[in-house]
Amino acid sequence: EQGIKLFPDDWRLQDDLLRCYERDGWTAEALAMRRQQFERSPGVERYQLVLKAGLAAGQDVVALRQSLIDFLAGLELSAMNRRPYSARSGSASVPTGERDVSLRAEVLCVEGRWREACALVQPPAVCRDGVLSQIARHLAPEQRDQALSLLLRVFNSAMRRSSSPYRDELAMVDEIGRRMDPARRTAWLAQLRTEFKAKRNFIRDLPER
Repeated sequence: EQGIKLFPDDWRLQDDLLRCYERDGWTAEALAMRRQQFERSPGVERYQLVLKAGLAAGQDVVALRQSLIDFLAGLELSAMNRRPYSARSGSASVPTGERDVSLRAEVLCVEGRWREACALVQPPAVCRDGVLSQIARHLAPEQRDQALSLLLRVFNSAMRRSSSPYRDELAMVDEIGRRMDPARRTAWLAQLRTEFKAKRNFIRDLPER
């Protein structure tokens, strides 16, 4: 504790003190430290550790979970207000008004709350491509259209920065095409040939139908 007072940002000292608290049953103190770490540097692992500490301390875990989710939502709003403009490659900065919900969505994914995660990431919210893909691939069959919409968002994002030989992008075309009925797949492939005609190697390797 004296070391923490002298060096409050030393994570090794924090971990040592946490081990002491948890070893000796100081559950309230451990929870307070876990919460502080999470709020300083939020992440999925630290989120889970706060809930684990809360359970050990006899807290209402449902209420604790909601308070952590609310904290993440507040961070999203703060970040959006701090960055009113977004620089895009090759273009001038433009107003965005976009809210990045990636971390909150990732938390929902870890908890297996796929339907909630899908609702959270709907436009105008933005989310990392990897998280969108994960959600899409875990949605129930009755949410096929939502899953397809998410994968199309990921594909369009990937194509903006793609370059030959387009292996990952073509694999996505195959995956997305399997989720479409034949007529829609044919129309989509035709659209790709028009939209990305400058990417000759990509067009060459597209499936016929």
